[in-house]
Amino acid sequence: MQSNVSRRSFFKGAGLAALGGLSAAALSGCGHGYAAEEPANLSTGDFGGPSWLGAPPVIEESEIAETIDTEVLVVGIGTGCIPAMISAAENGARVLGIDRQGSPHNVREDIGAIDSRLQQASFDKFPQFRIDKMEAMEEIVRYANGFVDYDLVKLWANESGAMVNWLTDIVERDGKMVMEFEGGVGNIDDPGRNKAFATGHSPQKTDAVGEDEEWGFAESILAYAAEQGAEVRWYTEFVKCETDEGGPR
Repeated sequence: MQSNVSRRSFFKGAGLAALGGLSAAALSGCGHGYAAEEPANLSTGDFGGPSWLGAPPVIEESEIAETIDTEVLVVGIGTGCIPAMISAAENGARVLGIDRQGSPHNVREDIGAIDSRLQQASFDKFPQFRIDKMEAMEEIVRYANGFVDYDLVKLWANESGAMVNWLTDIVERDGKMVMEFEGGVGNIDDPGRNKAFATGHSPQKTDAVGEDEEWGFAESILAYAAEQGAEVRWYTEFVKCETDEGGPR
């Protein structure tokens, strides 16, 4: 599987969420995939243990129904994976997303960030909620008793605001959704042992959606991924990753 998109150009400008779901390719030159009407391992359920642990399966050539050339393959279409698809497509890559289910599930709609433009506008009116970035990072590390990658916390603190700005522009592009800043932190005079920070952002439907109860954040960003040229195949399970002598690219 040849790619004209370097890791540097793909990740440039991508927020932390966009980096979370990229996985090794399983189609074309990087391996083989197949479509199934339901998860292959019924005993585990939709969110059970991954069936690919252990020895890799042997896949006969006769079992391969189709070979697809793509530059970026995203395995699992969810919270981190849809932004990953969008980021790659916006950077000019041919993108394919696969999922063993038939629709996105449990896409998170509460997005924490520091220094988004919505947040800064709110803090201009309510400066008492302004966030000291270093204090927030130290509080996260303390809350985790040190069992956390500090560089990852720092990455989130430095990049999450831009990521939310990016998602805000996407969900508000067609007037169907609006990103809202949720600044509640509880009692700031008596915060208790664990201090809260006003980091919450939540996409909400507008009147333009009407009574369409099936439209939401996941549908909005997935539609945008399609607008950018990304393709999706549902009921397609990741089975095995094969690499050539050069390794995964």
